Amino acid sequence: ELGITPLHPDCNYLDVLAQDLRHLRNGEAILKPVYRHADGTFGSPVYVEPHGFAIVEGLLGYHTPAMRDCYDVRVFLAPPEDLRRKWKVARDCSRRGYTTDEVLAELDRREPDSAAFIRPQERHADMVVSFMEGAGSDRDPDRLDAELLLRDGLPHPDLTPFIGNGVRGIEMSER
Repeated sequence: ELGITPLHPDCNYLDVLAQDLRHLRNGEAILKPVYRHADGTFGSPVYVEPHGFAIVEGLLGYHTPAMRDCYDVRVFLAPPEDLRRKWKVARDCSRRGYTTDEVLAELDRREPDSAAFIRPQERHADMVVSFMEGAGSDRDPDRLDAELLLRDGLPHPDLTPFIGNGVRGIEMSER
């Protein structure tokens, strides 16, 4: 109705999201909206009780300062565009019933809003995870390599037990 894509902040209820994040942060339960991708409608909300931690995922989670302030750790997933497109085609074709051409056309339509509103949020992340297809002669399409950027201000955990103990040429570096 607004002539904008779902990636545009004006197409979302960011004020409600910010309020829900604040409630959870303060130990208060929320009624989480449920969007149905199949038909573009909202289903019955889900009652969410606060716990010791919550994992919040979405495309505009770091868009406003009020939302950013609700997180202890902000993680941004930054796959290369070709890999992200591949994932989106696979998901939307297998789970949402779209054709490859429909998914690619929609990705192209959304690209200006992705560049304007989604990718700039990376600068607000404490951790940035960049994925890439596996390197080397044993390239397995189902395996990914990852580069992890840890920014100052966040206690840096020792992740060496999780990175293959240096196997496959993994090296840790700071940016």
